[in-house]
Amino acid sequence: MKICFLVLFLFAQAVTATAQSGNATRLQRAVLPLQFAVTNPRSGLKTIGTHCTVTSINPAKRLWLTAAHCILNLKTERRYASAYYVAWHEVVPIRIDLTHDLAILRSVDKWSIPHALVIAKDVPQVGDRVEMLGYGYARIDPFYFLGYIVTTNFEFYGSRINVVAFPAIAGGSGGPIVNENGQLIGVLHIGFGCETCQYVSPLAGITTFDTLQTFWQYTR
Repeated sequence: MKICFLVLFLFAQAVTATAQSGNATRLQRAVLPLQFAVTNPRSGLKTIGTHCTVTSINPAKRLWLTAAHCILNLKTERRYASAYYVAWHEVVPIRIDLTHDLAILRSVDKWSIPHALVIAKDVPQVGDRVEMLGYGYARIDPFYFLGYIVTTNFEFYGSRINVVAFPAIAGGSGGPIVNENGQLIGVLHIGFGCETCQYVSPLAGITTFDTLQTFWQYTR
């Protein structure tokens, strides 16, 4: 019951926070849903769906950042995804880090959006206010959350992650976490804190900043 009240409280915070931050518009310009295509082997028809979130990080090179688990072993209706798209433009993975759950995608054709996020200059600290924008399953409009960093050194199933106090929504994986200056500090990795929650978790686990810094060299 306490978990349910916590989730409702955080949702209320997220809704009211949108008007308080100038980063919401900046995030909307650089963040899009990641789509997948599943081809029916009998009819040859493609089914398109949304299951994760991507961030524009280098428009000149047509690069996008997301979580590695978004493009690996995705299975729906007993068939594996055959292709991935951003705004109906095909993208392919060019670097995958399974250990830290990060991936870089590149648009196949000469398409990108002019807006992009940059990595933060300062190391995030416990208590820092952070923001996130992502897409849930089959959502047209993004969701936006405002929260704060709970810890920067949390062991979760053998991996070290940062923990942020705002809900993690199914489909938001790969979504950007930014500081008050709108600079990237992490990527949504997993939601936890509730054993019975299926699509919404009260806490969000994100990649550590030092991991993101190391991975960032492949985006230039």
